[in-house]
Amino acid sequence: MLNNINNFFNLFKTKKIKKTLAPNDILPIGVRDTSNRSDYQPAGIFFKDLEDQLSVSGPPGPPGAPGAQGPAGAVGPQGIQGLVGSTGPVGAAGLNFLGTWSALTAYNPTDVVFYNGSSYVCSNAVGPSVTTPDVDIANWDFLALQGLEGPQGLSVPYFYLSGLVTINTTSDTMFGSILIPANTYSGNEAITISAQFAKTVNSYTTETKFWINTSNSLVGATQLALTTGNLSSRFLTMFRTFYIDGASTYICPANINVITDNTIFSTSGQTVSINWAVNQYFIITGSVSVPGQILTFRGAKVY
Repeated sequence: MLNNINNFFNLFKTKKIKKTLAPNDILPIGVRDTSNRSDYQPAGIFFKDLEDQLSVSGPPGPPGAPGAQGPAGAVGPQGIQGLVGSTGPVGAAGLNFLGTWSALTAYNPTDVVFYNGSSYVCSNAVGPSVTTPDVDIANWDFLALQGLEGPQGLSVPYFYLSGLVTINTTSDTMFGSILIPANTYSGNEAITISAQFAKTVNSYTTETKFWINTSNSLVGATQLALTTGNLSSRFLTMFRTFYIDGASTYICPANINVITDNTIFSTSGQTVSINWAVNQYFIITGSVSVPGQILTFRGAKVY
């Protein structure tokens, strides 16, 4: 206390310790002998000089080395639930298609087999087993059942005869024939046959006929229809529809004559018995009224 001159005088005059220093206040400093603690060399420094020395800043030091990474912080609280996303596409059903069911094969759940037109999915491991999926309901479930049989469709028009053939005789001469395979027609049906012909000039008449036979020949054949081409006709079409009722084939009522496009259509029969369970031939023939004149066949079709 006695070495602090400012405080000493301030204490002497004001009876208080000075807390704020003026620039010319003297601060006591000194050096104490380390070997003789009682030897103290007093000294002093103006407060202003001390402030000036303390205010001088040295150059900034080099940056320090980065410190080690601190430990991970504690897990934060769970965030709020996000919005519901859009619906994704439907995934695969996971069915394993193995083709036709076999008594020699072992099957596992989700295996799919076909049997008698239906499909089945395996529900439990099974097989090899001779019990078919339609009976073994404990291990097989229906996947798709066979549909009901649809009604019989119409006859397909695929029988035909084509190519140019000419005749010049007054007797019935074959242009050709169309084979109708056995069992093509049965029950109640309607079939049609048509043929096309041409003459070179108009100075003679012609006759064209349809026949039916179990062989490709006029021997033993049954005449079904007749068409007469008059003197003024050059191009001729022979057209007939037959109605089948079992073994009976209806041709046309008797005594019917129709004149169309200079062609006379006529027939003399009403009903004939035809066995459609065997092969039958529609035979087309022609003849001319004047020997040497030409009649040309162009083609025929059964539908």
